Amino acid sequence: MRRALVAALLAARGAPGATFTFTVSAGGIECFDEQAPLKEKVAGVWSVLHDVSLDIDVKVVSPKGDVIYDAEAESSGSFEFTSREEGAYQVCYSNERTRTRPAAISAKVAVGEPERKLVDEIAQAEHLSPLETRIKALEHSMNSITDLQKYMRGREKTHRDTTESTKRRVLWWSAFESVVLVSMSIWQVVYLRKFFEVKRIV
Repeated sequence: MRRALVAALLAARGAPGATFTFTVSAGGIECFDEQAPLKEKVAGVWSVLHDVSLDIDVKVVSPKGDVIYDAEAESSGSFEFTSREEGAYQVCYSNERTRTRPAAISAKVAVGEPERKLVDEIAQAEHLSPLETRIKALEHSMNSITDLQKYMRGREKTHRDTTESTKRRVLWWSAFESVVLVSMSIWQVVYLRKFFEVKRIV
């Protein structure tokens, strides 16, 4: 039920903060920085997509390295705190519990006024009827699939650009090697011809 409520919140239209979807490779970890001023409210929600049996660890660390939030072996969750110092708060999503399955994750973090709205939505989500929760969870799934498709298209473009760049570099390097080899061959031929001409004269 808790997972469905978090999923419904992530799918809610007009919710503050940008919901983003990303993938953590099997055995990997992904960290993001969230800037917050002193004594400001910070809140976040997150959920593993598609695979409800896949649990991850989520940790929030202050600019000084203090652990503020630490969720272990969970498929969804939320956090809320007041920043005790100004700076970058690091949110890390760890998929180190499995070596075979990547984790697709949808997350949202809000600071300040958007955070207060996000906290209100968390409270409202707790009072949704089962039907409303299911509808919003379905909407979340559809939005998550769309976000994941956009993410995969972005990754595909990045990989394609990287491949094209690598091909161009290989092509230029091959051309350079060819020029060097041809130059060396011509130099050797000229050198040998002069060498034998000198030999004949002697």
